[in-house]
Amino acid sequence: MVIAVAVEKADPDAVVPALFAESKCALIVETDTAEVKAVVHTATDHPDVEIAQAAVKWRCEAVLCGPIEKDAFEILSDDGITRLNAAGMTAGRAVAAFLKDKLEYIKDNIGGHGCGGEELTQKLMAEGKLPPDMLIPRKK
Repeated sequence: MVIAVAVEKADPDAVVPALFAESKCALIVETDTAEVKAVVHTATDHPDVEIAQAAVKWRCEAVLCGPIEKDAFEILSDDGITRLNAAGMTAGRAVAAFLKDKLEYIKDNIGGHGCGGEELTQKLMAEGKLPPDMLIPRKK
């Protein structure tokens, strides 16, 4: 599985910033081998958007980061990329926590109204609007 870890610098010991928009680069990681496949350096005033676009390009299944502003959140959510809060952790610890299902979902952008999450998914499944195999169970 390929994931992106938004960090302050290109180093496995770098810290995931408090906010996604404060990230300077992203490590694209293959979790099966723990290999860093690429480093995405940002070059604009919107590093979160750049990293979100890179996550889509690299077909990442998840992004480990801090809370997300609207534009970057929409890029990730529109592509079905899972967003997980790893703010304050080193990249290495964030990946380890991800693999143990220890990170919290980021369900909405900063200032957003939230989403229904599992409750909404269960409701849509009960109404037959979502096939049962669409729900991927996560450990608590």
